[in-house]
Amino acid sequence: MKNIFLVVAYASMVSCQKPDLNVSDPKNDTVSNAKIEVVWQVPLSSDTLEHQGEAQFLWNGNLIYGVNWNVASTLKMCDAKTGKPIWAFDGFEREIGSFGKTGKVFLFEDKSIIHDWNIDYCINNANGKIEWITKLDNQGGALPHAVKLGDFIYKIHFTGSTPKATSMSLVRTDCYSFKTDTLWSVSKNGDYYPFIEDECFELGLNAKGDTLLFFNMYYFWGSPQQPPNNALSVKKILAFNLNTRKIVWEKEDLDQKGNLGCTVVSGDKIFVVNYETIYCLNINTGETIWSNMPSKSNSFFLKPIIYKNLIICHSENIGTYGLDKFTGNLIWVNKDTDGNARKLTFSNGVIYFTSSGYARLYAIDALTGKTIWSEGSPNAGKVKSYDASFFESPIVIDSVQGVLYTADGYYLMCIKLPR
Repeated sequence: MKNIFLVVAYASMVSCQKPDLNVSDPKNDTVSNAKIEVVWQVPLSSDTLEHQGEAQFLWNGNLIYGVNWNVASTLKMCDAKTGKPIWAFDGFEREIGSFGKTGKVFLFEDKSIIHDWNIDYCINNANGKIEWITKLDNQGGALPHAVKLGDFIYKIHFTGSTPKATSMSLVRTDCYSFKTDTLWSVSKNGDYYPFIEDECFELGLNAKGDTLLFFNMYYFWGSPQQPPNNALSVKKILAFNLNTRKIVWEKEDLDQKGNLGCTVVSGDKIFVVNYETIYCLNINTGETIWSNMPSKSNSFFLKPIIYKNLIICHSENIGTYGLDKFTGNLIWVNKDTDGNARKLTFSNGVIYFTSSGYARLYAIDALTGKTIWSEGSPNAGKVKSYDASFFESPIVIDSVQGVLYTADGYYLMCIKLPR
């Protein structure tokens, strides 16, 4: 079973970990020999140091992206067709570190909302100027990530200190009024401490038409003494009715070996990745419809992709898996893809992601699982960008222009889509 204490440690580790570029090449005969086509690239900074560049989203023909690591945290906007800079904002009250692959920067109308622990910033996309700042005023703080669903940003506040918080609260901020509303709270129970995940929120509609919010939480043992019955933690997925403000069902310990991963809703079903096993649950009751362990040696955490009749899951180790979403039967497996990705990005039947191990950019066919290409940065090995690599870099897709945007540690890049 994974230790809950690793959640925060992993989040900070990935912002500074360097990939091993001297590992063997995992590609085989199924991988295309086609190289990625760079439309344009611009340096992440004026110096020649390595930085972390994180594409966030497109707005009015422009790309908004973050730069940090070896430079002050800066949110920037450039012309998406040329890479020409438009504005840069670095007026954060403290270094926010990584802008992240998920849960840091959100697009709302003509604004960028940046969530950072106890402070939220709202920046006008037209000029890069601050419109408002909100600071959390409570006995504890807020977890570093959040999720925007519709017109609300869902996040977690706590009292005490993590990881042994005395209580945790599910809250949401209205993007129009900037007001924060506490939806649900949970407190310490004896020597069991609560921890609510801050990156795995999902919405769905039940049979009555009520909106359900799904999220994960843990009770973990915080005493130095041996826990009762050797139970290290209790893991739950909860369904919260936003209309009635009540928990309507909860599912405990789907898999004893590890933590719950992210969820995705499709119709009347919710799919949950949980360590080595994929689950399909009834959205109204939480009842298990099917479960499958596609690999006995791989673990899953990333939010899956639903495409046609498939649920597509990426392993933290090696491999991507396509399962029939109605039966759970394994349809295809791609063992060429590296693990340790942070987010799958989907467009026009193709799944894109970058990873840490081999630091490549991947494109795989969602229907067949076949690798279209997996390539390292074309800047790698050059004097000023020798260590350039696609190391867990976020990806933004422009399907109309037929390009994607990402970064390799030295350059922000615009790359032509494979099809």
